Order: sequence, then C-alpha cells, then structure tokens
Amino acid sequence: MVMISHSHRFIYLKTFKTASTSTEAALERFCAPAEARADGVARDAYDGPEGIIGSRGPAQDASRGTWHGHMAAAAVRDALPRAVWEGYFKFTTLRNPFERLVSHFAMRNRAHFAGRVSQDDRRTAFVDWLDHSPQATQDLDIYGIDGTPVIDAAIRLEHLTEDRAALCARLDLGTVDWPHLRNNPDRWAKVGDWRALYTPRALACVADLYHWELAEYGYHAPALETSQTTD
Repeated sequence: MVMISHSHRFIYLKTFKTASTSTEAALERFCAPAEARADGVARDAYDGPEGIIGSRGPAQDASRGTWHGHMAAAAVRDALPRAVWEGYFKFTTLRNPFERLVSHFAMRNRAHFAGRVSQDDRRTAFVDWLDHSPQATQDLDIYGIDGTPVIDAAIRLEHLTEDRAALCARLDLGTVDWPHLRNNPDRWAKVGDWRALYTPRALACVADLYHWELAEYGYHAPALETSQTTD
C-alpha cells in the first residue's frame, strides 16, 4: 500500500515483511480523519483532503482500485500530481534482505515448510524462487523506479527505535504510538534458522538483486555451514 499525508508532506511506500503494516497503522492519523482510520490490519482505501491510504488485507484483494497494497513507486508517481511526488518526503521500511527474502518465501510457499519436505528440497525451491519469481524482486519496484531508488530515508527493522525517532523529528510528527501487527511466530518457528536455507548460489542471487541495500545500509550475507556450501 501507499500512504500520503498532505499536512506533513510525506509518501510512505510499503515493502514486504519489514514491519510495514505496523508502520502504516501508526501513521494513519496523519493521512485521514478519525472516522476513516482502521482498527486492525484490513482496511479499504481512503482518498481525501487529509491524504491517501491504500487498501490492505482482504479489502485490497476484493477490489484493487487506484490505491492498494504494496504499490510500485512508478504507479504511485503516475497517480499523483507532479508537485506532490517531487515535493514530498518519500520513505519505506527495510530489513536485512537475506533474512527478509526467507520470510517472504516462507509466506508465499508454506507447503515447503511442512515436515515431509527435506532441507535440501527447500534450498532448491528457494533458489529457484529467487531466480524466477517476480515476488523476489517486488521491493525493488516498490521503493525504486527503473532500478533507481526514489526514497529519501528508510526505517530499518534492525534499528526501529532510532529510525522511527529520526523520521518523527524530520516530519514533525510528535509522539507516535507504534503498534505491533502481523507477527506470525508459528510460521517463523517452522522456518527455523533462516540462514540454513542459503547456499552459495542463493547468496549470490540476493547480493545481485539487492546490492543497493547492502551498500547503502551495510547489510551482510550470513556465513554458511559446511553442509550449505554446495548448490
């Protein structure tokens, strides 16, 4: 989804598996009047004088209007007046891409984490997903256009407190209540140690796809155990 606040002149671009739903829930009050805010995860889209909030949850699946979940930056740009797109502060939420992509893969491919699937088969499926699924590269289009990032800042999952504080100061948001939404400990428990899913080829795929995040924010690839060093 996307969120836009006219009073505070910001555009929030929502990535996957990065505490993004919690972030948008916290910022709704800057983008819509009280009666248009949602109490929970699912919501319809709002487009009014205060700002814009894209739909999320079942609402976005039922009717993908102009403003919906996880919109690409190019689509947001094309739907806004040029002065808004160019003049507003743009930000997103990020997470170590090596960890985030395992989380995203697990969300999209839950059957691979059933007890009957071997770790070798999971690794094969994961690298195939990285190589061929457009889901693996969705975030690149959410915060970038034609391969170039368009954001002015990011809230990193690993540095939530300080990055949120910096954002609030930059946008003059005052005190913000940050809820904790959409965590699924049972699903993550089935994944186990996310590092175990990597092989040299999988590491190379992520490093190639998300080289900007690695360089800009200092994320590092996990070390591999001996059992992971062959593809």
